[in-house]
Amino acid sequence: MNLKRKKVMVTGGSGFIGSHLIKKLLELQVKVDNFDLSLGFDIQNSKQLKMYIKKEYDAVFHLAGFSGSVISNKDQVKSFRINSLATVNLCELICKYSPRTKLVLSSSRLEYGNPQYLPVDENHPTIPTSAYGLSKLIATQMAQNYHKRDNLDVTIFRTSNVYGPHQSS
Repeated sequence: MNLKRKKVMVTGGSGFIGSHLIKKLLELQVKVDNFDLSLGFDIQNSKQLKMYIKKEYDAVFHLAGFSGSVISNKDQVKSFRINSLATVNLCELICKYSPRTKLVLSSSRLEYGNPQYLPVDENHPTIPTSAYGLSKLIATQMAQNYHKRDNLDVTIFRTSNVYGPHQSS
């Protein structure tokens, strides 16, 4: 996908991955909107999200989330509200107000749970062992459902042990 001079939204764009992504997109001359809680934009706020999606982006990189197994297990409701329900709402809004938008959904290798074999590939069973892994699996499956039902153009990527320059501890 050539994004030069395209219009892109990044949810969670002030986070570790998002900030690096936005930096690279700007180098590629992409017009970028950062939809991030630190800027007053809450992925759970349907009105805010709708206002942005109506701008009809060429792509939305959905990185916003409530991350981490331990913290998600302590506040499971929050984990599912942010990771699952907000993603469903995002898919719904894109299908309704911007159906040509490409959704790039960030997920996690924790969807797989404990490895049953190595290397873990896309055919590996998904048996999450945390609320976080399950909330991300639900988001992934719902995005796939929107793809099948409404032709949502979606790419899902699962990360594992992301690290690099400027990482907070």
